[in-house]
Amino acid sequence: MKKIIMIIAMVVMAASAMGESFQLGLINPVQLVPESAGVDGFRLGLIYTKNSSMKGLDINWIASHTTGKLEGVQIWGLVNIVEGGGKGAQIFNFINYDKGNFEGVQLGTFNINESIKGGRLGFINVSQKIDGGEIGFLNVSKDVKGFQLGWVNYTENLDGWQIGLVNIFKNGKIPVLPIINGKF
Repeated sequence: MKKIIMIIAMVVMAASAMGESFQLGLINPVQLVPESAGVDGFRLGLIYTKNSSMKGLDINWIASHTTGKLEGVQIWGLVNIVEGGGKGAQIFNFINYDKGNFEGVQLGTFNINESIKGGRLGFINVSQKIDGGEIGFLNVSKDVKGFQLGWVNYTENLDGWQIGLVNIFKNGKIPVLPIINGKF
């Protein structure tokens, strides 16, 4: 038991010496880097970590919260919240929630954005604007430039195609079509 405590103490001391390039968190505020600071390197969260920005690799078991921008890769979290947009990839997450503009790839069960430039794969995809493509059971985006592939696709404005069982293009010449819809 003494050896385990010593090893944990050495890891914590080494991580502290690394500054803000390494984040290890149990549940905010029990984390090495305070929530007011950004992480530039690697963040490992066991329950819930929160920081002002994240650059690098972010692995969380339950939830991560970035109040600013994400630049990098978020992997394996139940919930990933990004308030300031970002660039990179959010993959193998249950919920990806981004309040800002995101550029890159999202692979999650639920992907929710203000806007995205890139692609995403999820059971449910929701955004105000997408420039790229989305694949899911339900795709809902107010403005689409690209494509939607899913069982049910919804958009108000479309510069591209919808392919699915039900395709709703609110401002299109034919607002609802099965199989395929687009600007004809």
